[in-house]
Amino acid sequence: MKYTNLHGLPAVVVDALTLDSYSKGESDLSISEMNDSVRIRLLRLKHDDEIVRDVTENAAIFQGNAIHAAMEKAANNRDDCISEERLFVTHESGYIYSGAIDLQIVKDDGTVIVIDFKQTSVWTLILNNMMVKEEWVQQTNGYAHLVEVSKGIKVSKLQIVVVLRDWKLSNLDWKSSNEKASYPAAPIMVLDVPMWSPEKREAYINQRIKVFQDAKFKHLSTNELPLCNESERWVRGEKWAVMKKGRKSAMRGGLKATEAEAIEMAESLGSPYFVEHRKGKNVRCEGNFCQVAEWCEQFKEIKDGQD
Repeated sequence: MKYTNLHGLPAVVVDALTLDSYSKGESDLSISEMNDSVRIRLLRLKHDDEIVRDVTENAAIFQGNAIHAAMEKAANNRDDCISEERLFVTHESGYIYSGAIDLQIVKDDGTVIVIDFKQTSVWTLILNNMMVKEEWVQQTNGYAHLVEVSKGIKVSKLQIVVVLRDWKLSNLDWKSSNEKASYPAAPIMVLDVPMWSPEKREAYINQRIKVFQDAKFKHLSTNELPLCNESERWVRGEKWAVMKKGRKSAMRGGLKATEAEAIEMAESLGSPYFVEHRKGKNVRCEGNFCQVAEWCEQFKEIKDGQD
């Protein structure tokens, strides 16, 4: 990957933003990669030398690294904590997979609590009804599998420590229009993760490794790639927004799934209000958050279909 410095940041800041200590060691696949798009991973491997990214795009990574560094320092001062330990398991196929676990808390009974740190937005939590995202469930259960298989230690609990980067004290009284979601109570929260059985974890690992192996073989032999699904493209469905003249954002509770719902709300509010149609988006592709959108034929076909 190549970096630009379009905003003229000092060299020392550029160094800090591009400092990359990540390594998955001798593993073929990490738990994080395992839970992501096969297409994106293979395109990144193929075009790694061509990817260009401005250093400012690493701001969130930089913030995340700072959080991890602080937690690692605090954990190292405690006897009951293990921080940033990378564990390895060799699959029956010969594939080696690994994962770096942010934090393990060793309980008095010898079991372990596995904790992962996440930076995200307030709306991520609200839209998930204050619950963990499915990919977080998959990732942390993958870590539990690593701990139990490689260390022979039982995992008693899985948790996510969420840091909400855009949390505001002034929004504490906010509630959704249907009262199903309220504003998070604090900028840092602990969320429990549903634990899978050991059998389900192993079956998931087996299935994901097979998907990656099959896709890699097919790509080498036919140059074909599996398609990204809607979840992997971060698809945001079309909405109808209830707007007020002079205001740029939708009214509170004014993003509706159907045009009829939006019209009904706008008419109930009166003349200054109107309905604005918002097309669905492939957020990850359109924002090039995958870093390989320019080489992706699937994205090109999606764009051609929208023209």
